[in-house]
Amino acid sequence: TPTAVSQQVKVLEEHLGVQLFRRLPRGLELTQEGKAYLPELTEGLDRIAKASAVIQKDRFTGTVTLAALPSMVVNWLIPRLANFAQRLPDIRLRLHASTDMSVFASENVDIAIRYFDGAMPGMHVEFLTDEDIFPVCSPKLLNRGPPLHTLRDLRNFDLLHDIDGFRRQPWIGWPTWLADVNEDELMARSGFVFTDSLSMIHAALNSLGVALGRSALLGDLLVSGELVRPMRMCRKAEYRYYLVTPEHRADEPPLRAVCQWLKDRIAVDYEIARH
Repeated sequence: TPTAVSQQVKVLEEHLGVQLFRRLPRGLELTQEGKAYLPELTEGLDRIAKASAVIQKDRFTGTVTLAALPSMVVNWLIPRLANFAQRLPDIRLRLHASTDMSVFASENVDIAIRYFDGAMPGMHVEFLTDEDIFPVCSPKLLNRGPPLHTLRDLRNFDLLHDIDGFRRQPWIGWPTWLADVNEDELMARSGFVFTDSLSMIHAALNSLGVALGRSALLGDLLVSGELVRPMRMCRKAEYRYYLVTPEHRADEPPLRAVCQWLKDRIAVDYEIARH
């Protein structure tokens, strides 16, 4: 209020020991001391305002290092980087493709997308998405081969395997998947074996057989039609995907912005992959 401002001016004048304004019947007029004080005071306040603006801006800028599985980086993240740049233009995203759960200390990682049971002491863990496991193949394979509509039809096709993932996560491999649907004997029909899901999916793209696709790692391959689901059967994975950040940094605005973008994007893509 004008009264409160007047009181503050009086306090300032008492502190300085000089009169800054002449109080006239029709208003106020700066004294000589006030005129000398004004430019310096204005410059100082302007510098404070600019410094405050820089600090506020820097809270939402800078480099954020995101670690994820190589297959997720290649198939899901890279095709969406243009959208990231549009939504968060002041954040520079550095991608680190890794299966190592201990990259935070060694690689200065800020956020990691991790596929596990959700328990990691000392870290802030936030749910990202579930994962469905289902057969996928190239449409070219279907066009040139026998029909593939049921599990029994798999007898006529090579099965592609990710043995490294299967050792640690048996639900993503054909033996467990087929055992769950009582079709164990189909394992007699086997094909190429790979030590990572990225290579296996590229083998499927090249019509080398039928792979078990993971909904979170297929990216746009189903949307584009490069891969198809020949049957609607699927199995829910026992692990889920989580966003992991150091506990003491979980509320930093740039990290929160990147995490929110990841959740928004993958929620839509997960539904597309499922259907």
